[in-house]
Amino acid sequence: MLMLLGCHFDPNDVFAIKGVSDEDVSGLRARFQFVFEGFYAGRMRAYDSFDPPNPLLASTHH
Repeated sequence: MLMLLGCHFDPNDVFAIKGVSDEDVSGLRARFQFVFEGFYAGRMRAYDSFDPPNPLLASTHH
């Protein structure tokens, strides 16, 4: 997933995610990176530290 998100920004790659802004793709890439780093460090970021919070989790995590 992180490779695909990175390819979105590579001008030499034909892959691009349609229908979202570069800012949104960058934010998603940062969230994935935080999750992996937190998992391996044993310290996950608090859910409410993300702005905006993940709308897919909003109904189950308050």
